[in-house]
Amino acid sequence: MRRLMPISAFVIVLLSVSPALADVTWQPLGALSTGAGPAIQPQVAVGASGDSVYVWRRSDGGTDCSGSPCDRIQTRSRSAAGVLSSIQTLSPTGQNASSPQVAVDTNGDAVFVWQRSDGTNSRIQARVRTAAGVLGPTLTLSAAGQDADYPQVAMDPNGNAVFVWQRFDGTQERIQARALSAAGVRSATQTLSAADQDAEHPQVGVDANGNAVFAWDSADGTTQRIQARARSAAGTLAARQTLVASQFASDVHLAVDPSGDAVFAWIGYDGTVSRIQFRARSASGALGSLQTLSDPGKNANQPRVGIDLGGNAVIMWQRFDLANVVQIRARSAAGTLSPTQDLAGTTGTSTGVNAQLAVDPQGNAIAVWEDREGTAFCCMNVLGRVRSADGTLGATQALSTAGKDAQEPSVAVDPNGNAFAVWHEATNASTPDQRIYAGVGAY
Repeated sequence: MRRLMPISAFVIVLLSVSPALADVTWQPLGALSTGAGPAIQPQVAVGASGDSVYVWRRSDGGTDCSGSPCDRIQTRSRSAAGVLSSIQTLSPTGQNASSPQVAVDTNGDAVFVWQRSDGTNSRIQARVRTAAGVLGPTLTLSAAGQDADYPQVAMDPNGNAVFVWQRFDGTQERIQARALSAAGVRSATQTLSAADQDAEHPQVGVDANGNAVFAWDSADGTTQRIQARARSAAGTLAARQTLVASQFASDVHLAVDPSGDAVFAWIGYDGTVSRIQFRARSASGALGSLQTLSDPGKNANQPRVGIDLGGNAVIMWQRFDLANVVQIRARSAAGTLSPTQDLAGTTGTSTGVNAQLAVDPQGNAIAVWEDREGTAFCCMNVLGRVRSADGTLGATQALSTAGKDAQEPSVAVDPNGNAFAVWHEATNASTPDQRIYAGVGAY
């Protein structure tokens, strides 16, 4: 089973509990992409200094992909001072590219990864961009001859990147990884998952020293597990660990703090409904206890998790009731759970979906999601809300333009109290003229 919807993974840095925050003051940046579009699959990452980098997928308007336009990967950056760069196209001509992801280091240097198709196979490609806007060469990471997809990337503060993807080996879907040093040296490809199990939906996070933690869904035909594995900065792989083995577990998401402690959230089936489960892993590899976070009797999905410097986690998910209810909960590093809070969807008419999460150094969380505009079927809006580290919820705020159809939000935060959101916006739900829009918020 293939899942090609990108999920963003966040590696969150830094410190201590802060008091309740004011709401985010959003500054709209307008359209980042140009032309008629469609431009979709936006992602954003931000460095410690506040330099943000955006990436998306856009039709190039040509006819070089079997007589049709190719989908290309494009990027644009915004400096901490607010200066927008020009748009750069990252992926090669004559090939369809999709599922872009981006990570940024302390200096504002970025690394991108995407999936491209040459008409025969899907391959994983990457490219580096300096903070000054200089692009490195296109690097093909996965081997030829078999499909590879679902790329993810994480980057340490010094510019060393780790990639992960899933690849079909002719019999099974396998999880593979590869590193790229700040000096541009690629490591050998390593296969992380077992040969006798299908593995998919990989995630990766790195700590301050370049040590990586991976997670993925694994199925042997009877049981669907969540598995994890660590890789040292030198390339040494730890043993695989099974976080949960149940009738059905899927859609794992992870975050890693600067010390190498990791937190994981996923969907677990309790025999009646799907619920959100959680587990922590210390930098030394010790697993914490399994905790179930969402309510009994209600289906829950799309878990997202972030972590602060102290190892405190914030977990968000969507619970299906009469409407989609976006819920959030915190877990201290000692394992204490806060009460569950509703971010969106309590009115009975809301359709909060595709919710994304970023957690700042102090444990404050910024959530963004799609929500239907009124009772009409014309449009989705992108909304956002703050949850302070002390559990205080801010007001729900609209980020996108009223009367337009806005979808696929992504969000990132820097250590200085700034949030960065990106989404695509169209004239209406039936017009394929999506362009990439963004907003920057201070809190």
